[in-house]
Amino acid sequence: RNNERNLSVREGSADVVVCGGGIAGTSIAYHLAKRGKRVLLFERDSIGCGGATGVSAGLVTAPMHWQDPTKQYMAKMSLDLYADLASTSNFRFHRCGRLYMARSQASEISLRRMYSRSVLYNEGAELIDDPGELLYRWPVLQTEDVAVCLL
Repeated sequence: RNNERNLSVREGSADVVVCGGGIAGTSIAYHLAKRGKRVLLFERDSIGCGGATGVSAGLVTAPMHWQDPTKQYMAKMSLDLYADLASTSNFRFHRCGRLYMARSQASEISLRRMYSRSVLYNEGAELIDDPGELLYRWPVLQTEDVAVCLL
């Protein structure tokens, strides 16, 4: 059995050829096409389903990076990009948020710092330190040892 594939591309049919249809390759192809380039994308398997992209958890979150301004900026740009893709294509994206719970003093300090950074970046995070509020919003949550939550 011959596993080699012969492929010919007509000269001048693309300005840029991108090899690899993971998150990096598809992002490069998308942004080049958005700038008016004719892009040809090659992927040996299914787009976005192989390699590291296919096995990632798929989490896009800015809160984890509030301590580092550069990473926070990149995460924010990613969230904005996904929202834009969802509004202009058949790409599905739902921003559901995350709940961080502090059960130790060190975790509480970390969450309070994250919250302070989120205020600086106007990210709309909430700091919840009332067990009654936690139970009201998430009735199944065990709050006995939770000092504070960041949403």
